[in-house]
Amino acid sequence: MNMWVRKLKSQKGNVVTLGLLILLPVIALGIIANLEHTRSVYGADLDLQGALNDATRSAAFSVDKLSQAWNNPMIVPDKAHMVFRRELAQNLLLDGDLVPTSKSGIKSQIKYVFIVFNGENAYGLPEGVRYSSDDLLGTSFKGTLPQTFTVTETDIEVGENAGIKTELNKPGCIALVSAEFKPLIKGESTGVRWSAAKITQ
Repeated sequence: MNMWVRKLKSQKGNVVTLGLLILLPVIALGIIANLEHTRSVYGADLDLQGALNDATRSAAFSVDKLSQAWNNPMIVPDKAHMVFRRELAQNLLLDGDLVPTSKSGIKSQIKYVFIVFNGENAYGLPEGVRYSSDDLLGTSFKGTLPQTFTVTETDIEVGENAGIKTELNKPGCIALVSAEFKPLIKGESTGVRWSAAKITQ
């Protein structure tokens, strides 16, 4: 203890103290930057992916009653889209327009692409419908099961293209979400995740 007192009283001690005072803010900034990176990674991996998985699975349960009665369950696209948006909003603390509330870790309105695919059917249901944050009414398309889709950073495409490939051999849903997270310090953190769910019997 006496040694530290002597050092603080000496000129050399002043240099040590000054060095510590300069070094502490640098260390603090390093810790904050590390926390920001960790929050960004875990926020995207856990919060966003978990919410997306739940929303996609819940949407896939929007089964048409007639098709279910014939033991050939198909998904009602508009109902599935509504369930997807509702579950996503609830899990990520967004409002009905998918705009973040004050308690949400999301910074701005999320962007998404959501596909419901049934394939050919005898129940009058669309074979496939593609919804997005820019197309809430959806756009129908045709196809048969099994169907391959390609997931990119910005879209879900029908068929095999450059990107992540996934196949639906039963009616199901595929979703892609992009969200910007609130930073702890200045800067931007964006997460892009996808999920798929299909009907199992």
